[in-house]
Amino acid sequence: MNRPLLVLLLLLNLSVFGQKKPIIQEYAGCFHGAYESFHENGNTKAQGNFYFNRRIGDWKVFDENGALLVHRFYDSLGHVKVLVPKTADDEVIKLLNKPRFRLHRDSIGKYVYQHIYEGDVVWSKRVWSYFPVENNETLYGFDWLGLLNRFELQEDLSMKRLVTVYKNDQCSKFYEDDEEIATKDVELLGIGLKKDYFYDMASRKMDARVLVVTLFMQDTTSTTRKDLTLYLPTDLRRLLVRQFMQHDDPAITNLDDLIYLNAYSEIIYKEESWKEKEVQLFHPKDANNFSQFSKEVKIQIIEEEHDYWVAV
Repeated sequence: MNRPLLVLLLLLNLSVFGQKKPIIQEYAGCFHGAYESFHENGNTKAQGNFYFNRRIGDWKVFDENGALLVHRFYDSLGHVKVLVPKTADDEVIKLLNKPRFRLHRDSIGKYVYQHIYEGDVVWSKRVWSYFPVENNETLYGFDWLGLLNRFELQEDLSMKRLVTVYKNDQCSKFYEDDEEIATKDVELLGIGLKKDYFYDMASRKMDARVLVVTLFMQDTTSTTRKDLTLYLPTDLRRLLVRQFMQHDDPAITNLDDLIYLNAYSEIIYKEESWKEKEVQLFHPKDANNFSQFSKEVKIQIIEEEHDYWVAV
C-alpha cells in the first residue's frame, strides 16, 4: 500500500470513528496512573499521572503539531510549579510562580480550603455523584443514620442537633431540634454528594469543593424515598475529621481528608449543563447506567483545565 493512500485511510478512520479517546489508568475507582488525551489529528494533547484523582509529577500539554506548550510539576500534595512557559529571572516574577497556597491543617486537624475570590473564577461546573459501595467501604462503615439524632448540650442547657439535617438538596428546609428523624424502618440505599468544580485564575488550577453529602434513604414499609442532606463545610467536617482511617495515600488519615482530597470512587449522574436527560430522582441501583457519562464529564473537566493552562 502506497503512503498517500495509507494516510488517506487513517484520516478516514478518524472521521468515521471519531476522535481518539483519552487513555486513563484507574485503581480502586479513582483515576490513578497514566493519563493521555489527543487532538483531532491523533497527536498527543496532554499527558501526565494521577494519584487517587490528584495530579502528581510532570504534566505536559502539546499543540496539534507536537510542540510543547505547557509543562507543570505537581508534588505529592498537589502544589504546582510551572516549568513551561518559563518565568523571567526577575525575583518578583519568580515569587509569582511559587504556590499561592500550601496544604495545611487547622487547629482541629481539618485541611484548610484556599480562599477563592469570585472575580478569579473563570469557569465552573456543578455535579451530583453517587459513591458506589465497592471501593468506598470506609465511607459506608460510618454510622450515618446514628448521626441524625445526636445532640449536644448548649450553654443555656438546651439541646442542639449535632449536625443540621436538611430535607432537600437545596438546603432550604431542615429538621428543627425538637423534630425526631425516623431511623426505624428506614434503609440507607446509598450515599452521594453535590460538588462544585471551578478554575481559579489566581492559583492557576482547577479546584473542587464538596457542598453537601446526600443520604439516599427509603421507607422499608412503603418504599417511599426519604432522602436527607448534610451540609459539609460547617458542622459535618468537624465530625468526619475524628473518623480515623488507613489509606494508601499518607496524606489521608481520616474521612474528612478523603473527601477534601477527592480520593474516592464516584459515579457522576448529573451535571448542571446536562440537558439531554432530566434526573428527577436518582436511585443507586441505576448507577451503572451513568458510568460512561460520568467518565466523560470527568475528562471534560480535566481537559477544560488544560485549555486554560494554554490560554493564560
